[in-house]
Amino acid sequence: MKRVLIAALLLSAPTLRAQTPAPAASGDVARAAAASAEKPRTYDLTEVDVRPVPLNMEAFAAALRHLYPPELRDARVQGTVYVQMVVTEQGRVEEVEIIRTADSRLNAASLKVIDSLRFQPGRVGGQAVRTRLTLPIQWSVSD
Repeated sequence: MKRVLIAALLLSAPTLRAQTPAPAASGDVARAAAASAEKPRTYDLTEVDVRPVPLNMEAFAAALRHLYPPELRDARVQGTVYVQMVVTEQGRVEEVEIIRTADSRLNAASLKVIDSLRFQPGRVGGQAVRTRLTLPIQWSVSD
């Protein structure tokens, strides 16, 4: 279990693309600045003192078993889907995105499984913060 959690945390990487497009005009600059001031900062795992911790791994494992598409299980379609998400200050999951997949037919089920997760939020200086992380979801057929 410890190896799985460590692997999931080590696979998390900072986002390499820009979060918002560059504004086109000076009026847009003021609106973009105001919008960015309203939205709390999202930290990468390398920036937090305490990383987010999943609170309901049993429910997550049950969701994996329950949501594995039967036609894919019967066809023995397996693999890992890497899902990037933001864990909010309240431990909810937002901004979910598939960043790499073994088989695109597993993507919809992976997104549903992520909906079942809740976290102890990441912390910086003792304060709960929004944290971006990547979680590998392993789909496998056992005999």
